[in-house]
Parts: sequence; structure tokens; C-alpha cells
Amino acid sequence: MLPHDGPVNWLLWMRSAFAVTSSDAILMEGGSGFDHSVWECFFRLITGAKLVIAEAGQEADWESYRT
Repeated sequence: MLPHDGPVNWLLWMRSAFAVTSSDAILMEGGSGFDHSVWECFFRLITGAKLVIAEAGQEADWESYRT
């Protein structure tokens, strides 16, 4: 069992280390069933950033997701 304070502290550290704000976008490359997707989703929630879900086969083309 994983206590909540570890992941929360890690997410708060990431927010300060990468200076992500609500004007940024985070590209979700993995599928929603992949465990790393949890970090991408929660990181977006604590920063207010836009979550952009990559279309299959287009993950490497970041420029196509810029708005």
C-alpha cells in the first residue's frame, strides 16, 4: 500500500521544479491504462495546465498539438 503523502509531495515538487502553470499544456503520450498516465493527469490537475491527449501514431509530433 502506498501512502498518499509520497505521491502528493512528488507532484508538488514537480510543480515547483518545472514551473508549470495554467497557461501550459501537458501531452499525454501513454494510454490511460498505463500507470504513468496517473502522474500526467494529476500533475495537470494540480497545475491547472491543459491536458492534450495524443492521437494514436502521432505521439512524436508535438508540433501538431500546439494551440
